[in-house]
Amino acid sequence: MANLESRANAFRKIKLTEQTIGISSDEAIVRHLFTGETVDPAGKVTPVKIGVLQVWTKDGGSWRLLARQAYRI
Repeated sequence: MANLESRANAFRKIKLTEQTIGISSDEAIVRHLFTGETVDPAGKVTPVKIGVLQVWTKDGGSWRLLARQAYRI
C-alpha cells in the first residue's frame, strides 16, 4: 500500500471486475474488484488486489462521486 500511496511505482496492468451497482432514488452504491501489477523504478513487479466501494449521488441529472473506499484483499 505504501508503494501505491507514494506514486513511485507505475501500473503495468489494471483490470476492474465483479462490478455491482445498486441504485435507490438519487443514490448509488458501486463495488468492484481492482487487480493489476505495479513496477517500481528498479523493475520489481508487485501484484495488486483491492476491493473498491463508491458512493454516488445524482446532482442535476449527472452522477457525482461522494465517497470512495479501497481495501486490501
